Amino acid sequence: MRKYAAGRIEILPGAGIKPHNALDVIEKTGADWIHLAISKTVTDSSAAGNPSIFFGGALYPPEDRFKMADGGKIGEMIKLVNS
Repeated sequence: MRKYAAGRIEILPGAGIKPHNALDVIEKTGADWIHLAISKTVTDSSAAGNPSIFFGGALYPPEDRFKMADGGKIGEMIKLVNS
């Protein structure tokens, strides 16, 4: 893809890039940038125990949990690839 793009667009490898394989992906693809989705599950207990509060969502996954970017792990990844 990088050869085909010939510098006209930036190709970002993604999907499944984790700390254990990021440097290998960068080395093998020659990419200057990578795409990451590093998140953690966060619990919001603000409505816990109050059956009158309903967010209108499905019961699975539970309404009191959501995905959020994991700043700590993103920072670790930045240090890793910049070393």
